[in-house]
Amino acid sequence: MIFLINNLTKTGIVIKKIAYRDYHEILHVLTEDGNIESFFYENVNKNRKSIKISIPTLLTVNYFKTTGMNKITNIDVDNYYTNIVYDITKTSYISNILELVTYCEYIPTKIYKLILKLLILINEDKIDVKLANCYFIIKFLQLEGFRFRYKKTDIDYQGYSFKDNMFVDFVSAHNQFYKINSKLIKLIYYFSIKDTEILEQIFLDDDELKVLTNLLILILNEYLGISTKTYKKIKELEELLYSFKEDNKRNE
Repeated sequence: MIFLINNLTKTGIVIKKIAYRDYHEILHVLTEDGNIESFFYENVNKNRKSIKISIPTLLTVNYFKTTGMNKITNIDVDNYYTNIVYDITKTSYISNILELVTYCEYIPTKIYKLILKLLILINEDKIDVKLANCYFIIKFLQLEGFRFRYKKTDIDYQGYSFKDNMFVDFVSAHNQFYKINSKLIKLIYYFSIKDTEILEQIFLDDDELKVLTNLLILILNEYLGISTKTYKKIKELEELLYSFKEDNKRNE
């Protein structure tokens, strides 16, 4: 016998969807109470009237519980984030943010609200998605207990020492040293203490974004053992897009 509990409702962000058999999908949703829950979306690819869901989508689901999985009875879409969904670069970096959430043992409400803020700002083209990704990684590292440390100095910082676990004012030939300029090091500090409004005031060129992102990815891997699948795909995508740009230059 299947026991049903009717009239249940959840609001959240779709962070993953899995095709199930021919017509169904399983939606993984980060809910506003900080949980990641799975919902069975029956016949979505069979019924033309069914609402099609992309990542990310903010939605409210009505569902009932079965002995197997939450089964959706109705979906109301609160925000499709269309400008994100139809931009491959934005989608890729948002996917990296959403994948990071899956590594959290505990997801506080402030992280859910932060993601909502970032989605709105990115969707409205108010902030750069690559910068938002860096900002979120810093907040994620802080959530997981990592703290950025700075050597006391009166001169400019020169890089990050993985050996000493801090930003330092000297250049080292040691392979555990990452060169990054004082401007970006200061930006990391401000990102760690400021709200999302700071993102609307910052512009970095592609080279600066690359240096900043690579450092944060290295720290994620070194101290938390996290290497996201989505970031590997981002690098592949950017290499492909760069090759197209170079081809176009040669053909001009």
